[in-house]
Amino acid sequence: MLEKNGFEVEVLDLLVSRYSDEKVVRKVEEYKPDVVGATSVTMNFPKASRILKLAKKAKEDVLTV
Repeated sequence: MLEKNGFEVEVLDLLVSRYSDEKVVRKVEEYKPDVVGATSVTMNFPKASRILKLAKKAKEDVLTV
């Protein structure tokens, strides 16, 4: 839906690709997103929360959801 409305979207499956904290920060710094979203199941919530915190560290004005 976002792409159909002209927004650029990149989806990363960080459980499959096993990104390090440094790679997450670098990706956000390179891509410069306006919004970073995360989904998780209960057992993965700490990792999803960490990813959102890393996104904020890399780009303070990013909206995290």
